[in-house]
Amino acid sequence: MADENLDLSPVGDGFRLVQTDEHGRVSEIILTEQSVLSLAQSSLRLRADILARYSRGETDAVATSFVSRAGLNMDLHNSQVFLTLFDNQDVPTTFALPLEVAKPLSEELPKWVAKIEDSLPNRTKQ
Repeated sequence: MADENLDLSPVGDGFRLVQTDEHGRVSEIILTEQSVLSLAQSSLRLRADILARYSRGETDAVATSFVSRAGLNMDLHNSQVFLTLFDNQDVPTTFALPLEVAKPLSEELPKWVAKIEDSLPNRTKQ
């Protein structure tokens, strides 16, 4: 049996999605840019749905993504904070945080950083 594999690559004005199943059978479809963007948005919801299947009681299954750096900016109307997180391949994902989300985050984040620093006995606080 072969390993299951999924590959998405640019082709012409679209993208080729190729799936190889566990029996080595190959299926492919050409997607438009809009379809790929829609798929990307849906993937977050689908990931949450799949992980919910593995959550038990008060313990939630989570999938994390490593963040190599972060950036902040504001929208043109000064009404939202743009939080951009970069993955380990330096690919950005930007979130628009309204004030009612950004403000509590700005208050809580230093507390979580302090907890981490306090749990590392051999490190100097910065």
